[in-house]
Amino acid sequence: EAKGKYIIFVDSDDWVEANYLTNLYQAAEKNNADITTCNLIKNYANKKITTVHNLDSDTNTNIKRLITTKLPGYLHCKLLKRSVIVENNISFDNELIISEDMLFILKLLFHTKSYCNTNLPLYNYRVISSHSDFSEKDALERIKCNNKIEEVLKLNNQYEKYKEITK
Repeated sequence: EAKGKYIIFVDSDDWVEANYLTNLYQAAEKNNADITTCNLIKNYANKKITTVHNLDSDTNTNIKRLITTKLPGYLHCKLLKRSVIVENNISFDNELIISEDMLFILKLLFHTKSYCNTNLPLYNYRVISSHSDFSEKDALERIKCNNKIEEVLKLNNQYEKYKEITK
């Protein structure tokens, strides 16, 4: 449904700094970036921690980092060029309950030519708990997501290239 040049995602319990869109937009335009990032402020009950959320200029490196979870697979902190998504028919996998954003980013990375990192702390992520509950259902969903990642790699003729990094 989006019609603009760029797309962003903000979780309903998070918030952004007042200059979030302006900074990301200006950086994206200046650098003709397909994906533009900012840093994340994790807001705990009694403290704040800023984490760097930079993408590498090399797509291969970003894919390796994403698959090995060294690069967070979430969509917040990113301004995405809509045309890359539309032209490559990238969409969410409705079969996934968790990690659907990670799979979306993986699909997007295969078609991304340029990246820009603002290095500015602009996205506020609310941390409800310092640990995640990990249920059996979550474990099964993670397995399902890993199978979907394998499918995407095979679809892009990249499975053999990346399967070795997970061993």
